[in-house]
Amino acid sequence: MSVYGRVRVGVMNYILGRPLVRGLVTRRSDEVDILEDVPARVGEMLTVGRLDTAIAPIAVILQAPGVDVVPGLGVSCDGPVQSIRLFHKAPLSELRRVALDGSSRSGAMLARIVLERFEGARPEYVGRPPVLLDMLADCDGALLIGDPALTAPTDLAPHVDLGELWKRRTGLGFVFAMWGLRPGLSQQKRERIAELLEWSLSVGEEELEEIVVEESARIGLPPDEVRAYLGERIRYRLGPNAMNGLKLFTRLAVEQGLLPPDAGVRWLSSSPPRALGRRVREGATARGRGEEGSLAALLEHGNLLDLGAAADELRFRLHPEPVVTYVVDRNINYTNVCVSGCRFCAFYRREGDPDAFVLTTDEVLRKVGELVDAGGTQVLMQGGLHPKLGLDWICALVRDIKSAYPSVDVHSLSPPEVVHYARTEGLPVRVVVERLREAGLSSLPGGGAEILSDRVRGAVSPHKCTADEWLGVMREVAAVGMRGTATMVFGHVETMAERAEHLLRIRDLQDETGVFTAFIPWTFQPANTDLADLPPAGGHDYLRTLAVSRLALPNVPNIQASWVTQGAAIAQLALRFGANDLGGTMMEENVVAAAGCRFRVSVEELRAIAEEAGFELRQRRTDYGGA
Repeated sequence: MSVYGRVRVGVMNYILGRPLVRGLVTRRSDEVDILEDVPARVGEMLTVGRLDTAIAPIAVILQAPGVDVVPGLGVSCDGPVQSIRLFHKAPLSELRRVALDGSSRSGAMLARIVLERFEGARPEYVGRPPVLLDMLADCDGALLIGDPALTAPTDLAPHVDLGELWKRRTGLGFVFAMWGLRPGLSQQKRERIAELLEWSLSVGEEELEEIVVEESARIGLPPDEVRAYLGERIRYRLGPNAMNGLKLFTRLAVEQGLLPPDAGVRWLSSSPPRALGRRVREGATARGRGEEGSLAALLEHGNLLDLGAAADELRFRLHPEPVVTYVVDRNINYTNVCVSGCRFCAFYRREGDPDAFVLTTDEVLRKVGELVDAGGTQVLMQGGLHPKLGLDWICALVRDIKSAYPSVDVHSLSPPEVVHYARTEGLPVRVVVERLREAGLSSLPGGGAEILSDRVRGAVSPHKCTADEWLGVMREVAAVGMRGTATMVFGHVETMAERAEHLLRIRDLQDETGVFTAFIPWTFQPANTDLADLPPAGGHDYLRTLAVSRLALPNVPNIQASWVTQGAAIAQLALRFGANDLGGTMMEENVVAAAGCRFRVSVEELRAIAEEAGFELRQRRTDYGGA
């Protein structure tokens, strides 16, 4: 018997639930009590506290107060699934009365979104037991879910697979259910349950063939069909495409009044893939206790290979597909004039210096045009804190870019620039962010974070925004509905405790807002700066910090490898130390180059980096959707 007591586990009584609880049923029966029922009732029992954990319908998960969700695990599809079928005796757009199998509210919501949003239908919905002939007796449409959908006769009426239709209309996966944890459980028991669920699924994956034989005999379907369903169509590890589909489903359901405005997922704050991951989380919450298990200690003394293995495991838990992404972009520095005078910057000039410059609008548009001609999608435009270029000027430039090239993502500026505009214009940061968004800014890069410690910032960038101001800008970015990235420049005057504090502050703001799409750590390049006497951080320090960043930030979906500062060889290693993205091709880059670091790669070189490490390379957009 576990020291945590028996765990009450709820699972849907469909074939797709078998791999999820295989390990619990066959090897942990002394620790768990398993209850099977239709998805809707399982979700209800979780919300009223009759279960400790349940694979609950996403419609329940999104609005259940106090229910935490285990990251990375669930039930989803990425195309045809065959267990959510809408039978129809009339074209979808002309349906007038649809019978719903009430066993899953998520399926019913998906059907309503598909019919009303995508097909323009406005049918009446009625509840019916899942018997197709009876459902179609007085309705011209019928929704079947789970095993009844798998085994329904297909000759009674035409039908559509809603998983396939959702994929065709959105390009995204669909999440049907996730593991929820009831309110009131101790943190230790929550983490123990999360570990049991991960382990149980791994047993189910290993014993899939045994499950196929058993379920084929039970449900009366050929083994090949059961194998294809459980092994290919249903996905139990939730990758970014599924999570993006969940975000879209949530938004559409809220817009249609199917979910409340505050619907969303409340993530379990700690769900480590192994014991080392748990120590990292404990170090992250310890906040500088200085003991061996702390985050700072792992940054300084953690075994490199152990850290890499744990980070790689978490990376694959968040992104199960062996895919590495990249974006075709161009860095455009519209000026090098800057009043900040950061000691680590070799790029800035004072106004009046002979090599100071400000690009004209025509020059910027020419550069963007060259990017578009090369198949690029992202403009990363940044400049110094110019004393005379105001908010109207930069808004006009952004507007001109979007007018000339509307398909381009203007992923530009940075929190210090936003704070600079707010100070010089006498405006609140929120107003500056709103005006930039209205001009066409797509998202805000996380430049200027350096290390989010005011001691460090006072030493290397005393005239730049404070750590709280940087975080405040990103909080306002989230408030107006935009996203951004976070960066960390390390290997200069910071301590390991300050490096750890930077990660903690990023993690906490992400918990609060969800604003960050990615985290990009890169090493300080000292050449040609006021800190040129400092030794450069090497590959060992970079990989260690990258791995700890992945482990400490499970709530930030993407970690980017920095080939710009580390080169192709280290970037390739980074793909097994927690990174899942190779960043941009950077047709142009000046700031790091000014410090003497001039690595360059082509798309074909990025593809070689990825493929030699065992990954497929895929182009993405700024929001990490497909290009």
